[in-house]
This record gives sequence, C-alpha cells and structure tokens, in this order.
Amino acid sequence: MHVFNKFFKIKDKFSNLKHRHFQWEDEKYSNFMIDMFISLEPRFEHPGTVVLDELEEAAEVLFFREGSFKIGFEINGKRFFVLKFKNAIIHNEGF
Repeated sequence: MHVFNKFFKIKDKFSNLKHRHFQWEDEKYSNFMIDMFISLEPRFEHPGTVVLDELEEAAEVLFFREGSFKIGFEINGKRFFVLKFKNAIIHNEGF
C-alpha cells in the first residue's frame, strides 16, 4: 500500500483541521480500505501486451507496480507512443 499511498488518502471534510485525512484508526475508513484491498486482483502482463487499446472502454483502474509502459494513439493502423514511463506512478489530481 505504501507504493500507492497518495491514491488511498481520503480527505476528512468533516474535520475542523484543514488538511486532515482519514487514518487507519478510523473504523469506517479501515473497514472500507480492507474491503477494497480484498477486491483487488493482482496480475502480471508480458512485455508487449496491449492492456487497453484505443476506443476500448476503460472498465477498471490499473496500478502498475513495476516495469515500463507506453501511452499513445493509433492513426491508419500505425501506433505512436508519445508518453513512456518506467517504474512511475501517473496520477491526475482532477480524478
């Protein structure tokens, strides 16, 4: 969990403290997190595997723990990879 720590921080909007996040000591938070972790399904992908192709529905959230991956697009059957990552975490604060 520590590798993806920032994904699992939930702000406590009911607290008087401006930057407080729920902690494991909070029973509802810890129960929610345990239920969520139990539902995660670790998997291994071989090099060169296309995990999600263009125009496919994204029906899951993927966390890459190690390795490298590329993000790109396809035009006229030719693939262009414009973003390449190795042992990195991508996070969009807007989500």
